[in-house]
Amino acid sequence: MLRPIEMYLKRLDSAYEGQNHFIRLKARLLSGINVLLVALVVLNLVRIIWLQPPGLPVRILINLIITASVAVSLHKTLQGKLEMAGSYLALGLVIPIHLVVAIVPASYYEQPLGSAFQLIVFDAFLLLLALIFSSKRTAVACFIIIILGIGIHYLRTLSVDPIEGTLRYAADNLARDGLLALSFIFAIGVLLTLMLEAFTKQSEQMLLSIKSMNRSLEKRVRERTKELEEVSRKAHIATQAKSDFLANMSHEIRTPLYGIIAQTELLKEQKNRFSEEDLKELAVISDSGDLLLHLVNDILDFSKIEEQQLHLEPHAFTPNLLVLESIATVASSAEKKGLHIDFEACKELEIPLLGDSHRLKQILLNLLSNAIKFTPKGGEISTSVQILTVEDSVAHLHFKVTDTGIGIDAATKNHIFDRFTQADNSTTRQYGGSGLGLTISSRLVSMMGGQLSVESHPGKGSTFDFSLPFPVVATKVIPKPQSKPYKQLGLNILIAEDNEINRKIIRKQLESLGCTMVFAINGLEALSILNTTPGIQLVLMDNNMPVMDGKRATKIIREWKELKSASPTQKIAAELPIIAFTANVIESSEFENEYPGMTDYLVKPLKMQKLHDALEKHLPGKTE
Repeated sequence: MLRPIEMYLKRLDSAYEGQNHFIRLKARLLSGINVLLVALVVLNLVRIIWLQPPGLPVRILINLIITASVAVSLHKTLQGKLEMAGSYLALGLVIPIHLVVAIVPASYYEQPLGSAFQLIVFDAFLLLLALIFSSKRTAVACFIIIILGIGIHYLRTLSVDPIEGTLRYAADNLARDGLLALSFIFAIGVLLTLMLEAFTKQSEQMLLSIKSMNRSLEKRVRERTKELEEVSRKAHIATQAKSDFLANMSHEIRTPLYGIIAQTELLKEQKNRFSEEDLKELAVISDSGDLLLHLVNDILDFSKIEEQQLHLEPHAFTPNLLVLESIATVASSAEKKGLHIDFEACKELEIPLLGDSHRLKQILLNLLSNAIKFTPKGGEISTSVQILTVEDSVAHLHFKVTDTGIGIDAATKNHIFDRFTQADNSTTRQYGGSGLGLTISSRLVSMMGGQLSVESHPGKGSTFDFSLPFPVVATKVIPKPQSKPYKQLGLNILIAEDNEINRKIIRKQLESLGCTMVFAINGLEALSILNTTPGIQLVLMDNNMPVMDGKRATKIIREWKELKSASPTQKIAAELPIIAFTANVIESSEFENEYPGMTDYLVKPLKMQKLHDALEKHLPGKTE
């Protein structure tokens, strides 16, 4: 039963869509009055048919006329013609009722005074209906018809005998006061209608003004959004250009660095050929190469952190082992200055944890390197790790590095973790450094869920500390084996490398490991060698090569496995370990996606220990 009403209301809302709220409210109110009139007409028809009063045909005719007026009014309302709908309804009620009043004889009324009272009340309702819903002309016409109808009714019915005395007085007062009341209602109604129309017009003007402002604002927002999108696009292009530039510069710097670091390492192992003074000079070259490599890595790390492209790679570690390895890495630098790093290892710190130990070690190395750099001979350096709590299989560790170095003043402490910041320019000149180490350490600690803080006083030293949460795991952490003399691996290796200096260096490194090798200067030549040369056991594949790069060559080699027409040599080559041998920085978490089909990777500049360990891992018949 409610569904027809819902459908009608939807049609009504659709007809007055975009109209102001007052108009939509009037439409609903007029529809409600029409429905109420229909219900009253039905009840009245039932009543008069049941009671059979005098003038039955006339009564039925009036009710049918009212019903027709209501139907026309509802139809016009749904068409969006609200004023016309109100006019049809008002005239459809006023005209037939007062026409009957004018033509029906006085003898028709059993109670003339009561009928007159009912007529005045009903006329008041009709007058209000005309004033609210119909046009001005219709309202005036209805008022005139109502006044004439009441006057005729009075003259024909109430002013004749036998009404006398009190009834006469009542009839005269009812006619006079009724006309005055209706005139007053009409006047007040006209004033209210004019006020409502003025208010509606003002509201519509305000609405139009607001819509105009909205359109203007929307236009400005679109223009501003477009400008911001263009700025964002340019910023993205600039950021990408910077990233590409840094990646290319890193590649170009690492390539000659490989020659410096690897050649120096090879020379240092030939101790019998050099005097003590020569070995010291080689150590200077080696340290300078390591320092330059460290600087390049810092710049790349900082760039990745700024662009939110640096990702943590969790794996199992123990705090004890991590700190001991960090201290061992910087021990030679401390010894050169006559410094010792204190650390108390304990059984409690052998708890296996899950986290990015590489980045945690990087933080500790930065803090320890700074402590060594800024602490004079005879000073003290200490590091400590404390397990604060272990709750819900999560251990909260507190790390601290303390020195008795030059210290930091209060003004500098406020921005010590800003990029390219040191205590002052003289510090950079005296101690060197890029000013990125603490910035990177602070950002890495934040990424791990902590905050790096400093407590320092000039001339008394500094303390850097931070706390981090790590999940506790059941995995047993196996310490890395100590360096030992390199094995003679005896591998036959294909090396795809376009740089002549790199070919010379890797040749010497591999020869010292007892390996034989074949060289290709691009990926296409590497495919040709694998296609025609049996006995290759492993491939070192550079990526950035002319003619065909390493990724494309690797893809073709792996496709030989599924190629039905592949030769036996190609089938064997398709299963070989292919190690990416590149100066590009590779994140282990992204290796499989960036270098599909490759087995492992080695990043230049490459030291003997890393080369030996990687090749040993992929010896034929060896499983990891």
